[in-house]
Amino acid sequence: PESDPIHSQILYTRGLGLLARGELDQADACFVEGESAAARILGDPRSPQLHIQAARAWARSLQGEEHHGEAARDLQVTERVMLAERGPENTFVEHIKLLRRSLES
Repeated sequence: PESDPIHSQILYTRGLGLLARGELDQADACFVEGESAAARILGDPRSPQLHIQAARAWARSLQGEEHHGEAARDLQVTERVMLAERGPENTFVEHIKLLRRSLES
């Protein structure tokens, strides 16, 4: 249900799948909806919002709307915050690392 905290995570994950298929506009729409859901559902939406913002920066970079270096820096900042909040073994931290590495290669 839309009131469940996992809803924003599902939207984020769906957005990542769409990104992987090259469906950038649809992915961005999922990220926007996921960010809105996180702000509405969770008491502290900062963490999911960081993930979504990072994924959106990556998508904008792929679309040529943002320079790869700028997006990589955005992802690096997010990675640092997520490491401090959740530790190095967290899957969200790993997602951010993978997105950042894909821009640097």
